[in-house]
Amino acid sequence: MRPLVPLEDPTRTSPTPEAFATHLGTRFRCTCFVRGAELLDTGAAPLEELASAAVLWSDPLGQLLVPGSDLETLRDAAATAPVTLVAGGAGVSPLSLEKALLTAGLPTAFRGWLANDAGAKSIPAVVVSSAAAPRDASPAEFRVVALVCVYNEADLVAAALEKLSTEGVEILVLDNWSTDGTWEIARSLLGRGVLDVRRFPASGPSDTFSLSALLTEKERLVRELDADWFLHTDIDEVRRSAWPGVTLREGLFLVSRGGYDAVDFTVVVHPAVDEAFVAGMDHERHFRHFAFSSPFWDFLRVNAFRPAGRDVCLTSSGGHEAIFEGRRVFPFKFLMRHYPIRGQAHGERKIFRERIGRWDPAETARGWHIQYDGLTHGQSLLADPSGLRLFDDTSFLEEFLAERLTGLGALAAKTPEGSDLTRAVPRAEALDDERKEDRVTKPTE
Repeated sequence: MRPLVPLEDPTRTSPTPEAFATHLGTRFRCTCFVRGAELLDTGAAPLEELASAAVLWSDPLGQLLVPGSDLETLRDAAATAPVTLVAGGAGVSPLSLEKALLTAGLPTAFRGWLANDAGAKSIPAVVVSSAAAPRDASPAEFRVVALVCVYNEADLVAAALEKLSTEGVEILVLDNWSTDGTWEIARSLLGRGVLDVRRFPASGPSDTFSLSALLTEKERLVRELDADWFLHTDIDEVRRSAWPGVTLREGLFLVSRGGYDAVDFTVVVHPAVDEAFVAGMDHERHFRHFAFSSPFWDFLRVNAFRPAGRDVCLTSSGGHEAIFEGRRVFPFKFLMRHYPIRGQAHGERKIFRERIGRWDPAETARGWHIQYDGLTHGQSLLADPSGLRLFDDTSFLEEFLAERLTGLGALAAKTPEGSDLTRAVPRAEALDDERKEDRVTKPTE
């Protein structure tokens, strides 16, 4: 077994089986990396030493599809190692590979496609891990509460709150003194998944928006409310569990059963490509073009957490992670779909009239609120659809196995024509290294 060396820049690395297995190992805090061939070698280390190893089992000839001694060895190894990645060969689908492993009694967690050395998604793969195998349903008393801040989001607030409720999540809304009907719409949903709708700050509207004050209020609510898990989220974000057909509430219960108390999210951004969105539409259905979010701050989104009586800090990270003593982050990321700009007119109003002018100067001095840097009045805020992919609910989970579960390869994702997805999304110019060190967070409004 060789020591596991973390990838220098996993977000830009092609998701080959070895790179993905290595990255999974770092997330499971493994110290060693083992190939399947080593396990078949009679001189290899005993299986007991696999307790801190990530295993990559390559099966290019499809031998696992028929019973044999190799399958027995794999089963023994997977029962000991924290995580095992099984990569198949040509002519094998992820589903058929998963079925073979399930027949052998292995706890399969996820399936999909990985890249070959040329970068093409042609290698079927299955992640084996008891830490992520769906099990019993959650008890009725298991509670997840979302703390949601809103400000002038009347065009999607109803649909967004209903989506959270459908995921089994209860919602407390903090309205930053909206003037467009957002408050009234949210209030109309009380008792339909919405626990309460409160004005923030309680003292009245302000010309300045203080993210620090908002996050401090959310920290207080975490101490006050009786819930198993909390979700710190914005109204223009749709949150999903890592498993198809498993609600966010059920997914967080599964995470709890595995002994974890925090969840990170992979961010997918859905830009507007035209002016066709109308208030009241289902934004998740309407905005189908997407790219993996490219700014560095979106690669840390530990926004779901189980405090279990511990003090939680959101403020120090600008809301990008819930920090508390003894935190154990689930090794596999959940999914966050972001809908920040719904059209040119919406973007101009949101960015230049409702956001930039209200930033707290003390927070901008800290390096917060940089997501609109470089944007100017009059420039197009619409994305070129030719440089984006279309989100397919059926194929996305398998096609982007590594990208969604760990972030590996998210910035290397290409369209079929080979253009860089990230260039099609309106965003601030890339920061240089010095600014990145100083500006490590951005606001979540």
